[in-house]
Amino acid sequence: MAMLENLRLSTRINLQQGLVVLGLIGLSAFSLYSMRGIDHEMITVTDEVLPLIGDITHVTEEQQRQNYLLEKALRYSGVEITVNRKQAFEQVVREFGETEEKIVAEIEKTKSGIRSALGKDNSKALQEELETLLEDVNELSVSH
Repeated sequence: MAMLENLRLSTRINLQQGLVVLGLIGLSAFSLYSMRGIDHEMITVTDEVLPLIGDITHVTEEQQRQNYLLEKALRYSGVEITVNRKQAFEQVVREFGETEEKIVAEIEKTKSGIRSALGKDNSKALQEELETLLEDVNELSVSH
């Protein structure tokens, strides 16, 4: 302390300015490091999570188509009946089965994508979100 008191006023001010500049440099370095972590998380979300949302949406679209086919089968509305109602109903049941296969394939594709994302280096929050998403897709698979 006594050494600082012996310094001239301009020297003390210069030392204080130097400490402020060093503090700013340290804060900048920490900020850049933190932003790099955020960048990694954003890349993870865009590369791994967003494609899964598209898969889930596709499953929902196929389920809607299946619901439409079922209603069409029950009402015979919009079905071309060329020979008889039995053949028309069988045609709708075949379409229903084809849609069922597409839905099951999309659900499995989604599960595979989630499992692949879980195997990568993710933050704890993203890992938990992916595990919750996988549980939801498994429930969807069982209920479907």
